[in-house]
Amino acid sequence: YSQEPFLMDRTNNTDFPYYPSYCGDNVYGYEEIQSGLVFLPIDNETNAVPPGKLRSFVKMHRQLYSQYDAPSDEWPANAKQTFQDLSPNDGLVFFLNYLEGLLPAARGTLTVFPDFTGFGTSSRLDRTDFLQTSYMQAGVQSWLAAGTFLKTYSGACSLVDDALVVSGSSEGAYGA
Repeated sequence: YSQEPFLMDRTNNTDFPYYPSYCGDNVYGYEEIQSGLVFLPIDNETNAVPPGKLRSFVKMHRQLYSQYDAPSDEWPANAKQTFQDLSPNDGLVFFLNYLEGLLPAARGTLTVFPDFTGFGTSSRLDRTDFLQTSYMQAGVQSWLAAGTFLKTYSGACSLVDDALVVSGSSEGAYGA
């Protein structure tokens, strides 16, 4: 299962830039693993990811000042304990940074927060601030990887739909 053929098919995809223009071997960082934070929707009754095709949402984050502030680095391993340990003000600020992704996940949508090139697993690379193809690369590659993870995690019972919603704030709005 892969979305890449859809992204490379120019007959159905004339409004979106051509996949090799932002993920081809001539683009900085193409050979790197792009990391991100993924929220999976979990059914309350079964405690499993709902079967079938899931909507997907990519949230391009705000501008980061430290390479260690990427979503996959910032999100704690034990969120419940972390929220209990934070002051109410700090907890609210932290929670609001991820609210736009948590709400869709709570309603059955796979949500991805890509780290962007120069952050997360690619932190040894130069940051690519305001290089639009780099944001597209991070967003699409993280979304494709999340789809592969979802298929494996759910035993091929859940897949991502071809439709994708992308939103961004601050620096991420430029990338979206």
